[in-house]
Amino acid sequence: MKKRTKGKLRFKGDKTELILHEKNMYMALAVTALPLMLSNFIIALLDIADTFFVGQMNNASAAQAGIGIAWPVINIMLAFNNGLSAAGIAVISRMFGEGNKKKAAHYGGLLLMTACAMGLTINIMLFAAAPVLMRFMGADGDVLTEAVVYLKISSFEMLPLFLFSAFCAMRQAMGDMVLPVIFSLIAAVVNITLIALLVVGFGLRARGAAIASVAGQLSILPFYGKRLIKGGADKLAVRGGLHIDKKGLALLFKIAAPSVASQVVGSFGFIILQAIILQAGQEVSAAFSIGNKISNILLAVVMALGTSMSAFVGQNTGAKNVARAEEAYKSSRNMSLILTVTGLVLLFPVRREIVGVMSTDKETVRAAMEYVVVVFLTLPGLAFYQNYMGFFNGSGNTKLSLYMTFAWIWLFRIPLLLSFNRWTSFGRAGVWYAMAVSNIAVTFVGRLLLRRVKYE
Repeated sequence: MKKRTKGKLRFKGDKTELILHEKNMYMALAVTALPLMLSNFIIALLDIADTFFVGQMNNASAAQAGIGIAWPVINIMLAFNNGLSAAGIAVISRMFGEGNKKKAAHYGGLLLMTACAMGLTINIMLFAAAPVLMRFMGADGDVLTEAVVYLKISSFEMLPLFLFSAFCAMRQAMGDMVLPVIFSLIAAVVNITLIALLVVGFGLRARGAAIASVAGQLSILPFYGKRLIKGGADKLAVRGGLHIDKKGLALLFKIAAPSVASQVVGSFGFIILQAIILQAGQEVSAAFSIGNKISNILLAVVMALGTSMSAFVGQNTGAKNVARAEEAYKSSRNMSLILTVTGLVLLFPVRREIVGVMSTDKETVRAAMEYVVVVFLTLPGLAFYQNYMGFFNGSGNTKLSLYMTFAWIWLFRIPLLLSFNRWTSFGRAGVWYAMAVSNIAVTFVGRLLLRRVKYE
């Protein structure tokens, strides 16, 4: 709630008052987005932790390759998690905007039960099908062994991960971005500590990395689980909402289905992209990986603003204040553009040094420098993309998010990559040109889709 003390604002727990009434929209967005920025950096760190520590071992290539092959499958499964979370934020934030905390708690309960069912189902499926899936992905020999072990153990992370994402969605719908980040930080510390111990200390390779990830999620389960069930003054307790409601589930799935489809479309598209880019050479594929990691750091702020803005849009839509919801989108868009351009200005003078830290191969560094020069100049386009996605999800128009993702990957990026590769003499530069053009083109799609937003 919002409290004024000596002319200063203090915000704790439920930030509904801040989201619905604070006049300075830029300040309100910054307050809610800052913790998420930290969370995104944590995610980026965990993304490279497995590879880094496994890479410290002798003859680590099989383990690294096994983790690399398993991850696309895991990402597709996580698409269901991300889609469900987006739906939860959209629905629950609207209930808060309406001032109906009892109904918000009920939908929180439905979200939690759905997350539990989906997480458990995916856990069983991945564990049982791991050998078949990894052979299908092309793994054999030692790589197959490491990949199967990694995927089987990682499958046990699905249930606690789905539950934690449901908790985060409920808190973010309230406008509370702090508590999810605190728990994420605890899980990250446990994860990285155990990776170093199990992989480097005991030589458990991919097995150790997977165990560490599962342990990280399990370590925080008792803390947020207790908070969910018991609730309190500023907490969303779901104890009274844990019962089946067909109408409520229908609404949740109506919003979740397009969001899940959007995530799956993006994950499959990324696998196809990697396969196409690999045809241009290993150094191009490596440069693509390096460029993505750097761009993810630059876009961490933008993604945080997009998530924060979803809560603003959802609550204000629920409060029948469409003008404020649209103001939140415009403010987030402006902030994202300014911050992205600022990041690029700071990056470009030291781009060679940053790329050089991530690779010592001269040809890879040269290709990555081309990526940075060509693709990074269009990152403001991806800033707009993230804001469109946040607005569409927050307003419950998740179908438009699906259309955006499909257009970006399947309508623009993949066809352009294939076309430049086949009918031009650009060489590897064609890869970067295709990515740059798709980043620009998708902003126009978003602008067109913005006109189709409906407030229900």
